[in-house]
Amino acid sequence: MLNQSVTTYQNVNTIMQRKWLLLLILTMMSTAGLVGSDVYLPALPIIGNVLKQDQHAMQLTLGIYLFGLSIGQLIIGPLTDRFGRKNLVIGGMLLYLAASLSCAFSVSYNQMLISRFLQALGACSGLAIGRAIVGDLFEPKEAGKVFSSIFPFVGMSPAISPVIGGFIAYYFGWQATFIFVGLFALAITLLAVSYLPETLTADKQQPLHLMKVLSGYPKLLADKKFLAYLTAPCTAYIAYFAYIAQSPFIFHAHGYGERAIGTFYITLSFTYVAGNLIGKRLLNSFELDRIIRWGYMIFNLGGLLLFMTGLLTTSLVFMVAAISILTFGNGFLIPLGTAGVISASSKSIGYGSGLLGCLQLGSAALSSAIVGIVAQDSILNLGIFIFCATLLGMILFLSLNKK
Repeated sequence: MLNQSVTTYQNVNTIMQRKWLLLLILTMMSTAGLVGSDVYLPALPIIGNVLKQDQHAMQLTLGIYLFGLSIGQLIIGPLTDRFGRKNLVIGGMLLYLAASLSCAFSVSYNQMLISRFLQALGACSGLAIGRAIVGDLFEPKEAGKVFSSIFPFVGMSPAISPVIGGFIAYYFGWQATFIFVGLFALAITLLAVSYLPETLTADKQQPLHLMKVLSGYPKLLADKKFLAYLTAPCTAYIAYFAYIAQSPFIFHAHGYGERAIGTFYITLSFTYVAGNLIGKRLLNSFELDRIIRWGYMIFNLGGLLLFMTGLLTTSLVFMVAAISILTFGNGFLIPLGTAGVISASSKSIGYGSGLLGCLQLGSAALSSAIVGIVAQDSILNLGIFIFCATLLGMILFLSLNKK
């Protein structure tokens, strides 16, 4: 059910008449951050050779990007509750475009790092504000269905982006991967300018006072329900980005080039989308918390199988199969956990969305930085790291979500 208090009747009617277009814009906004993190992955070893940097240094280009996405959402959350949604999206996408071009023409490692950080600050506007717009327009259960409609495409992004990036890098060079990201940012900007409505009404604007900003986040963190739902997308990202950061080097160590590396991520999109669609269907019959628990069971099974793969074999087929099961569980955890977080922070959606994005991407940044040190191209070490993350997530959810 649409939240009729959002804006005038005329604007609500226009939004609903163009619901497919609204969903398209929200989907592109929601995938912006992941497109920026994943398109260049198959070319990561090649970029390292060009910039004369080792594996760990190149993994930091992913880590600093995720860190920028994380910090940026803490900032943009209060800003969007004060100044609205549309203009901040446009400004963020323009920064995303400019920084992507700077990455493409980097002549030094330091320029690449700075550009990646700025690229993330721009991209984060799509992530945080997209969630806030859904919270503005839809009631909690409907928001869960909307997220489950958007997130299959978001889930396909980490799988399809490396495939696209691999072919672009092979035929046009690694710089073209960042130009592609810049064109994606430009497309979102044009759509937002032309079609995106302002969904924050005057009665829901929050004053931008420093003390309110400083107190807003601790209030949410003191809410056990908020924290319980928060564990789902955070631990899903810890596990997945550990794999994303380490797997290109594992594939490269087995003799695969950038085009072939990209294809290893295709199956992950199908399993993630399947999890999204099944989770959405189950919402018609079961409560949100129960479905999230089922998602955690599948998530842990994938982590356990990856650990067992590393213990018993070095087969890449078994490694990809285990991660595919894990991403099937992610298909439950990410959209439904996100819907729970937004519902639990309904009085300050911008704050809730910003904090979710910060901790979710912050977890991913920390994970991608640590895994390069502990995994060392070992499937077993990667499996131990990921299984510990899956197990910790389920324990936290169950303990925080007691009736």
